[in-house]
Amino acid sequence: MNRCLNFWLCTITALLFFSGFSSAQSDKAVFHIQVFKSDSTIIGEGTGFFMDGNEGYAHAFIFKNGAFARVITQDSTIHRITNIAGFDRFTGVVRLELDNMLSTKITKLSGASTMTAVGSTVQVIHSDGLQSSNTQKYKVAKREEIIGYEPAIILEGALDKQALGAPVVNAAGQAVGMVIAADEAGRQMAIAGTGSIVNVPEISKTVAEFGASVQVQPFLIQGLNAYLSGDTEQAISALGKAKSAMPGHVTAYYYAGLLNYSQDKISAARADMSKAIELDNTLAQAFFIRGKINFGNDDFSNAAKDLDQAEALGVGELVLYEMRGKSRYNSKDLEGAMADFERCGTLGSKDAEIFYLMGNSKFRNEDFAGAVAAYNKSNDLGRTDELIYNNRGKAKYLLKDMQGAIADYTKSIDANPEYDKAYINRGTCYFEMGDFTKALASLTMAGEMGASSTKLFTMLGLARFNMKDMTGAMDDLNTAIRMETKEPKAYWYRGSIKNRRVILKGHSKTST
Repeated sequence: MNRCLNFWLCTITALLFFSGFSSAQSDKAVFHIQVFKSDSTIIGEGTGFFMDGNEGYAHAFIFKNGAFARVITQDSTIHRITNIAGFDRFTGVVRLELDNMLSTKITKLSGASTMTAVGSTVQVIHSDGLQSSNTQKYKVAKREEIIGYEPAIILEGALDKQALGAPVVNAAGQAVGMVIAADEAGRQMAIAGTGSIVNVPEISKTVAEFGASVQVQPFLIQGLNAYLSGDTEQAISALGKAKSAMPGHVTAYYYAGLLNYSQDKISAARADMSKAIELDNTLAQAFFIRGKINFGNDDFSNAAKDLDQAEALGVGELVLYEMRGKSRYNSKDLEGAMADFERCGTLGSKDAEIFYLMGNSKFRNEDFAGAVAAYNKSNDLGRTDELIYNNRGKAKYLLKDMQGAIADYTKSIDANPEYDKAYINRGTCYFEMGDFTKALASLTMAGEMGASSTKLFTMLGLARFNMKDMTGAMDDLNTAIRMETKEPKAYWYRGSIKNRRVILKGHSKTST
């Protein structure tokens, strides 16, 4: 999990891309962006590239405080940016709509159909000026798994800051992502993985409207750079400034929540995620992380609710079903828990606790054979405590597998010699098999450990009754009745003793 969180915090990821292109033409898909104030003064420049139709892609930071903007392609054609049509707040990727593109022949990038290998060489192509571009080669240092996106790659080597928003292409000229972040020294960049398009959420804003909405971006970049430099406290501080600068900006709260969560600052992380959800209730990962926090705090009811929302918004990871199943189980929602446990099994869960709880759920639903199978799986995955052996023994007992039950109760005792329930249950099995001596020995050991229950004294009474110790049986049965006045077996056998009738056959059944 920390690996995922670290990636989110040190890369802010990107997305996009499709298939097959000539390397010699790749730079023709790159364009230069100029952003202007209302008085036509240039306040920002950057790189973008064409991917589909009359739409281009760039990074949000370029448009900060802009009133209008234009694109200059490699053939010197100028196009006004008419609209910001898409924006991914987590990566900063924007999709642009440009005017007069239908009559213009443009070069488009396509994306690779396979993942970019670690150690391979890629090119970053970014605008150096109005009609020129610069191509730099980098090695792929590593690949990271991130929640909700294709696997992303990290490049090694210094990078010109103008490359923010630039496409990254492989040796075949296929796009493998967009540069979305770098540390202060430019020593590494995060870019999206390849494979399939990750949709940039649609919006519809003018450049002026959008430019005013990215005021908080410098603080986000500061927080990112601080994190990349290993200065966690500075990163948290910068994100705090981002939240103060624009209290309604969901991204600052989301990233602050991730960072606080990675540092085990649970209360702060929960507050940040709650605020992010308040600002945007479609954030699947915010619900997912808050669900994790609630689960860790044993707030199982709210954990299940948050994980329900995360699933409805598209999160389908194994860990979601593992946590929600446990949350539902602890909230007494056995039907819901069973559905999640079954899903965990289908997804290949290796969590022994999942199958232990599945066994308990099946036992409560009187599916004893299913319970044994689930306990076996849990045991195979490493659970070997007194509880699993005792519970599996109870299921085997109810399946009339007395030898199997006794073997499990003995394993339970071996795992924890002070676990008195296993002694009582083993004694009951011996009684059912007619071995009253062993039954009495096991039950007596439970009593010596301090166990005191109606079942224990009833079974002691029955064992002594069948061994013809009527005085001892009477004492135990009297104790059982004092503890529980509605114990029929105790009354029946006590009555038999009082009437000096010894009935040994047909009335010796008991239950766990």
